[in-house]
Formats: sequence, C-alpha cells, structure tokens
Amino acid sequence: MVFFKSAVWIALATLVLAAFFAHPLSSETIDAGPLSPPERFQESFDAYPETSTRDIVGLMIGDFGDRFDRNYVILGNPSVEISPVKVLCMQVVTQDGRFTSANPYERSARKTTTGLKAHPVSQAHMEDLATYEGSAVAVRAILAADADCREDDSVFLARLGHSGSKDMLTVQVMARNLDASMTLALPDGDAPPARVACASAGTARLAFDRICQMEVPPAARGQVVALTVTLDDGMETKDTAFRAFIPDPSTTQ
Repeated sequence: MVFFKSAVWIALATLVLAAFFAHPLSSETIDAGPLSPPERFQESFDAYPETSTRDIVGLMIGDFGDRFDRNYVILGNPSVEISPVKVLCMQVVTQDGRFTSANPYERSARKTTTGLKAHPVSQAHMEDLATYEGSAVAVRAILAADADCREDDSVFLARLGHSGSKDMLTVQVMARNLDASMTLALPDGDAPPARVACASAGTARLAFDRICQMEVPPAARGQVVALTVTLDDGMETKDTAFRAFIPDPSTTQ
C-alpha cells in the first residue's frame, strides 16, 4: 500500500515537472499599456464606416473562438536581442469597419521570447466589441522607434490565439476584390519560399476581404521572416513586403 501511494506521488510529481518545463520563460506574458493618457485614447465606432486603405490589416496565429476578447490581445513578443524597441503601435479594426482604434503602447522585452498582453483594446466600445467573433477582428501590431509610429522596415507582431491551430498563420488583407497570394521566406535563405493563394474573407468586407493562410514552417519559429502579399488584377501585380516575428507555439496562451 505504501509502495502504491509512493508511485502515485512520483507520477503526479513527474506530470507537474513536465508541465512546468514544457512552457519555460517563453510562456511569460508582459503587460503593455497605452503611452497616451486615457483622454487621448484613439477609437471610434461608426455606423457608416469607410473601406480600409491598408493592404495588410492584421496577422494572427491560432484560433480565436466565438467571441473577441474585448479586454486585451496577446501578441508574440520577440526577445530584446531580436528587437530592443520600446513602442508597440497597434491598430484594431472589425471586419465590417465599424470599430477602429490606433494607439501606441509601452512595450517591454526580455532575453527570451514572451507574450505581450496589450490592453485596453477599447475604453468606450467594449460592449460593441464583445459581439464580434474573434476572427472578425484584425490587429495590426508593429514595433516602432517612437510613439509617432513611423513604419520604417518595422517588425509586425502576430496576434496569438488561445488554443487550436497554433501552427497556422493568417494574414488579413484588403485586396479590393483582386486575386491575392502570399509568400514567406526564411531569413537564412536556405529553404525555398513558401507560397499560398489567398481566399475570400466572406461578407462585411470593408476592413479586409482576403485571408492568406499557411502552416508555419518549423524553421520559422522564433524568427523574423519576410512576407510578401501580391495583388493581381489580371494585367499587373502589386507586391507589399513586410517583416513579421513568428513566435514558437509555446508562447501561445
């Protein structure tokens, strides 16, 4: 009987240690709050929104459930060695274009990859946001030199889902009904670029009308990769190139 109890405790201890070491410091999450005072928080909820003017509207990895979390978003946060900048510029928009926000947040980095919990997403329209599905919201998060949010070869951060398809990268694109494709290239250039065709994003497409999805190559984890979205009207093509940090799946909260 004593031997049995000892065996049970050993098994439980093994499981606890395995869970602990399966998600080391990389699963840490750091808070990121707005740099501006509350009265300067930029957001709106419009009955008659305009079509998005950006090609790249958002990046996400994973699944996001039936409802958008109105309180915060979790982003993959590269180590300080990959990017030491201290400002996160985050734009949030619903697919129907009604809710939009654009604000700088204070970003911290560690020696290892972490999650970045950016909040609040909204101050005045939290109840409205709670009615949207998680995938019907796009988050364009960029590391910037300062709160002016200039995009000088900036690094994009992916919004991370809570569970599910942790290895699936989705880029939300405003293609204006053009055909679209996406290419991912690794920084070392050893592997050939991965390319996928983009699909329709469904209805209510004022913010984005295409989604470009691909499985994350294992070699891309923990790396800053080069992404290119190509729009094709049948006569000529237009490329939009940008860099994005792809975290290891263990950072998904």
